[in-house]
Amino acid sequence: LTSDTATISTGTLPTGYKGLQIFSKIQCDATTSSQNFISVRAHINGDSSQANYQRTFLFFTNNVASHRAADSFMLGSAVQNDANFWVRSQVVIVDHEASNAYKSWYSTIATGTTIAANNGTSVSGVWRNTDPITSIDFVVFGGNNFKSGCKIHIYGMK
Repeated sequence: LTSDTATISTGTLPTGYKGLQIFSKIQCDATTSSQNFISVRAHINGDSSQANYQRTFLFFTNNVASHRAADSFMLGSAVQNDANFWVRSQVVIVDHEASNAYKSWYSTIATGTTIAANNGTSVSGVWRNTDPITSIDFVVFGGNNFKSGCKIHIYGMK
């Protein structure tokens, strides 16, 4: 990104792939968070109804915590405490073009705003819809904006 924005959109995704792999480097304009990062939610095919999603995550820092909720948490974002901290995420979505099953993903997220608060998160999620995934809009939780310099790369897997 060359300027701050509320949403990063893929546009229409190309077809003919067995899955998607997403790599991101994200920071948002929030200045505080109880977990030193903020979730980035995915609105698949424009579906922003959090009731249509389910996710579970493991959060690793000085101890391990797990959490389950109905939302579309897919990527992580660093809060704006240190300009040098960026959250990096890797996401895999297998069989995203199928029309006979719900779509699921798993994410590995490296986060932190200080060396003492550095942590990792593992997320698994489901979009309860059998439609093929044709687009994804990424939105920072809480109405925050993506900062200039954010990158999201999406690759199709043959």
